[in-house]
Amino acid sequence: MINILVNEVYKLLSRKKIYIFMVILFLLVLIMTISTVMTNKAFGTGGLGNNQTITPMQTNGQSFPVTLLDSIISFTLPIMVVILVADIVTGEYAEGSLKLPLLRQVSRKQLLLAKVGALLISIMILLFFIMILGYVFGVAILGWGDKFLLKEIILSSTYGILFTLFIYSSSIFPLLSFGMIILLFSIILSNEGSVISTGVGIFITLTIVNEMFYRVSPYLLNHYFNVYDLINSGSEIEKMITAILVIFLYGIVFYFASLISFKKKDILT
Repeated sequence: MINILVNEVYKLLSRKKIYIFMVILFLLVLIMTISTVMTNKAFGTGGLGNNQTITPMQTNGQSFPVTLLDSIISFTLPIMVVILVADIVTGEYAEGSLKLPLLRQVSRKQLLLAKVGALLISIMILLFFIMILGYVFGVAILGWGDKFLLKEIILSSTYGILFTLFIYSSSIFPLLSFGMIILLFSIILSNEGSVISTGVGIFITLTIVNEMFYRVSPYLLNHYFNVYDLINSGSEIEKMITAILVIFLYGIVFYFASLISFKKKDILT
């Protein structure tokens, strides 16, 4: 199983898409950095660096990675997940390479699980890349600062780093669960473009419903993409449990639906 996973990760990293995504993320981080500098100046600091006075409404280098994720995770990363899933399943099916592992006595269950593992690793890579860029740009331009400052949250540097790691780690799961929804359609459909169009359509629909129908929102997966917003809103323990259950159920249900469809799909002919 490990060899199958390694092979799937290698194939994913051999393709250009994930590196194109990194370039896009780099540009977004650069734009966000400039925007944050302007915001900080608007709230009363003329200079940059560790010795400046920062108000609670401002951001410094310690909190900048969370600010970045807060802006990127609700739209950019879900679209990237759609494209990645379409590539590693439907793209390979169209190329004819999807059947090669099956001809080597790899079971369909093992292959699909390896692809999910490759998707998980790719999401982790993208999130880690954003976090590193956030620290590099944040410290270089905004300064490290004495404390972790983000809106109403003020933490020590140590707790700020742990908080950042928690936010980024927790963000993996709703994105992966969303990927399971797209995985089902990537198996059902035979055209990569159709999968991407369908995935984007699903994402836009969920976003609209989430914004317009607040009573339905807690049961929508995309409602939990932004973990920082969920924590910062002071959610009660019941809401946190609901979030965990919703993320888990979406992922499990759509994974097993994908597995059933994958076992039935005509791949070898």
